[in-house]
Amino acid sequence: MDYISKLKSSSTILLSLINYILEMTQIESGKLDLKKEIGDLDDLVKNINVVVEPLIKEKKLHYSYHLEIKHHHIICDKTKLREIVLNILSNAINIHQKVEMLNY
Repeated sequence: MDYISKLKSSSTILLSLINYILEMTQIESGKLDLKKEIGDLDDLVKNINVVVEPLIKEKKLHYSYHLEIKHHHIICDKTKLREIVLNILSNAINIHQKVEMLNY
């Protein structure tokens, strides 16, 4: 990896850490505003799968999901909901060291 790539990667990580700290401060002070948007759970799951599938293959995990819901559209902060689900799945992937089955 060349110097510019390392610098860009490091700056991206640093920016995300700073944003995380600022967001945590807002949450703790009760000043975090959530957006009210109509979200589609099917789209959310499909988009998240695109992100986590390479991680799952890299760890040689078997992965499946079953989405059985009555109402596919919800009012939520789509960005925050995506972040929460990605965080949960990323943690689950990182915890599993050997070949196992992940279901959600």
